[in-house]
Amino acid sequence: MCGRYQVLPRDQVRAIAASASGQMALDAQGDISAADVRDAYPNDTILAIDSTFNVVELVWGFDVEWSRNPVFNTRIESILEGSEMWQNASEHGRCIIPAARFYEPHMNEKVRSQSTGRAVKRPYIFALEGNEALLFAGVSENGRCSIVTTQPNQSVASIHDRMPLILRPDEVRKWFAGEFSGLADRSGISLETGPADARPLIAESEQLGLF
Repeated sequence: MCGRYQVLPRDQVRAIAASASGQMALDAQGDISAADVRDAYPNDTILAIDSTFNVVELVWGFDVEWSRNPVFNTRIESILEGSEMWQNASEHGRCIIPAARFYEPHMNEKVRSQSTGRAVKRPYIFALEGNEALLFAGVSENGRCSIVTTQPNQSVASIHDRMPLILRPDEVRKWFAGEFSGLADRSGISLETGPADARPLIAESEQLGLF
């Protein structure tokens, strides 16, 4: 997943947290109004849900000594392999990052950037059918977070080689319980997609999504 997604308003994130915790008999994936969302980029402060079902503010992306840009993606394969980089965050900082939609650049299509005029990979926007909220698996540590990614399913594979690990509402507790292996396959998640505006994605996003 590249460095841009649409965040939800705080009230809806709170409702999702209450629903996921069992405190409210509410569908966690209610309709989203376009007026209520905004784009988020790495180093932005975003809203997440921690393992106690509290809404918390986190900075998107981990600081690393070897890059001026944050690392904002975490491969599920790295977690399953016990990567030292993600060990503490995946063991003690699992979280859910609610979203409206996310973006990926097409592997081959090019378009003129609206800000620079240069040719860039055409971004596509992805959403759940029915305009429902997305629930990304995430990991966090020291006030920062990263979105977990996995192999693309049929909805994404023709456009990009990774996708966020999108959880169904009934899988949230499995993620918090550390039941990782059964969640990597997202073939059952159906997404709608189409071209998005050509605002730039974060620089070096493909390199920084490899971890």
